Amino acid sequence: MPSNVNGQNVGLSSLWNELSDYPRIRLHKTIHYGYPLVHVLDDEGRELARRINSTGHWEWRANSPERWEPLQGEALTEYELQGDEGLDCFQLNLLDGPFSS
Repeated sequence: MPSNVNGQNVGLSSLWNELSDYPRIRLHKTIHYGYPLVHVLDDEGRELARRINSTGHWEWRANSPERWEPLQGEALTEYELQGDEGLDCFQLNLLDGPFSS
């Protein structure tokens, strides 16, 4: 289930309430200014959430103007939310694994 500690989003499933408004999300992994960047995009490439490298927590960024189009060879995982909090949170936790490859 969602995990929120001291107002910080510990796992991707902690953003389920926000992400459930989107039927399909894309987890995108890239290198940005020399650092690994993992974030969640909507169907149109708008950034919804970003993983903070120093803590591993997630930051909700739906108001971000940034749009991303994955380049060839970048990791991109699509997930269609089912609307079932238990199932979706389980799947989101599976997606929220180590990103250091």
